[in-house]
Amino acid sequence: MAKQLKLIRTYLDKETNILSEPNKIKIQMSEGDSVFEEAIRFLEDLPPLKEFQWDENLCRSAQEHVDDIGPKGLLLYQSSDGTKPEDRIAKYGKYIENLGENIDFGPNDALGVIISLTLDDGEEERPHRENIFKNHYQKIGIACGSHKTEFKMCVMDFAYDFIPLNSYNEESYDKFTITELNNEINNLKNNEEKLKKEIEKKGKEIEDLKNKNNNIQKELNNIKKNKEEIELKLKKMQNDYNLKNNKLKESNKEITKLKEELTKLKKIIETQKNEIEQLKEQNYSYQQIEYKLNDFNKLQTLIIQKDMEIKELKQKVPLDNNIIDVDKKNNEKKIDKCVCFISSDHEITYAIPCSGESTFAEVEEKLYQEYSRYRETNNTFLANGKEVIRFKTINFNKIGNGKPILLIAPS
Repeated sequence: MAKQLKLIRTYLDKETNILSEPNKIKIQMSEGDSVFEEAIRFLEDLPPLKEFQWDENLCRSAQEHVDDIGPKGLLLYQSSDGTKPEDRIAKYGKYIENLGENIDFGPNDALGVIISLTLDDGEEERPHRENIFKNHYQKIGIACGSHKTEFKMCVMDFAYDFIPLNSYNEESYDKFTITELNNEINNLKNNEEKLKKEIEKKGKEIEDLKNKNNNIQKELNNIKKNKEEIELKLKKMQNDYNLKNNKLKESNKEITKLKEELTKLKKIIETQKNEIEQLKEQNYSYQQIEYKLNDFNKLQTLIIQKDMEIKELKQKVPLDNNIIDVDKKNNEKKIDKCVCFISSDHEITYAIPCSGESTFAEVEEKLYQEYSRYRETNNTFLANGKEVIRFKTINFNKIGNGKPILLIAPS
C-alpha cells in the first residue's frame, strides 16, 4: 500500500493540490502532499494485522444503504428516512461490542476506494483510516453501486462480531458472551503472570539503580569534600604567595636603593683616593693627608656596612619565590640547550636539554619547574655546595653544532 501511495504521489501538483492520475478524473485535494507523507509514514510504522472475516449480513446492510441513497444523490451515513447506521445494521442481526461504517463517493476502482479512505484527505481525526486499520474490527461487509451525482459509491460496515438475526437468541448470545468472557479472563490471567514477572524484574532493576545511585552520591560527596579541601589549600597557598611576593618586592626595592647608595659611596672613595694621591704628590702636610685618610676610612667602613646590609637583605628574600630574570626581547628566540652553572668558575652543575624548537621563555619555565620539583624533594637546590636562591640570564652562546644555548647562573 505504501508503494502505491508513493507512486500516486508523483501525479500530484504541489502548487494547486490537484491529483491527475492517468486515465482518471482529476481530484482537487484539501491537504495535498502533506497527507501523502503522513499516510505513508503511518503505513510503514503499522504492525501486521489480522484479515477481516467476510459477513454476508453486514454486506446486506451495506447494500441497503447503497440502494437507498445512491439513486437519490445523497451524501449521508443516515438512511434517506433518517435511520442511523446502527439501527439499519440491527435489522440483520446483533453486533458485538464495536460497530463502524465507511463510505467512499467518487469514480474509484477497488484499490482507489482503499487508497481514498486510507488518505482520509480533509478529515482531521482520520476516522475512515481508523476503521480500517486501528479499531480491531474482526468482521466486515462491503457493497458498491452507482450514485446519482458522484458516479459511484462504496459502503463498508464493520463489527467486532456479528450474530445473524435468524440465529440470534438470548441463550446463544449468552453462551457467546460467556465464552468470550472466559477467553478474556484467561488472557488477563496470562497477562497478570507476565506483568508480575515484569514487575519483579523491574523491582530488581530499581533496587540496583538505587544502590548505584547511593554509591554515586557517596562518591560525589567525597569529591565535593576533596574539592573544598583543595580550594582551601589553594586559597592558603595564594595568600602565602601574595604575602611572600610582597615581602620580596619590598626587599628588592631596599636592595636596589642600597646598591645605588653603595655605587655613590664607591665613586666618592675613588675621588678621595685620587685626592690623597694628589696630596702626596704635592707634598701636603701629614695632617692634611690624615684628614683625607680618615674620610676615606669612614667611607670605606660605610661601604662595608652597606655591603653587609645588602647580603642580609638577600638572605631575607623568600626561597619559595625564586624568580628567573628574563631578557624580554629574547622571549621568542629558539634555544637548543639550557645550562645552569656557577659564575665563579663556570663549572656546569645542571643542564636541561631542549628540542631546538623551544623558545627562550619556554626553556626558562622548564628550568624553573625542575628547580621547584627539586626543592620539594631535597629542600635545597645546590650548585658547588651552595644553595641557588635566584637565577638570572647570563647570555646566549653557541656550542657543538653551533645552535644557541642559554646560560643561567645564580644571582
